[in-house]
Amino acid sequence: ISTLSLHDALPISDGQLVASNLVWSSAARWGDRVEVDVTCPRVGTTSFVLDFVVRVGERVCCQVSTTYVHIDQDGRPRPVSDEARAQLTSGNSRSPAAC
Repeated sequence: ISTLSLHDALPISDGQLVASNLVWSSAARWGDRVEVDVTCPRVGTTSFVLDFVVRVGERVCCQVSTTYVHIDQDGRPRPVSDEARAQLTSGNSRSPAAC
């Protein structure tokens, strides 16, 4: 089992999930090797979107689009750092979890 959390993957310490949409298309069963591909289609001033594709082999189980807002200690939105923006827009698809 290999896992990678959002905080491990990105140099963002304070992020708040504000919206998520999941479209389910197929089941994963006990013993299946599940892989999750992650891309970042959009980075705004204070927010970013991560798209997840969960699959078993080539079969897609679900697709998720999640919006996060970068916040300060008081819970107010703050700009996404240049370091995080560079990592988010690198164009690389990541597989943070395979189990």
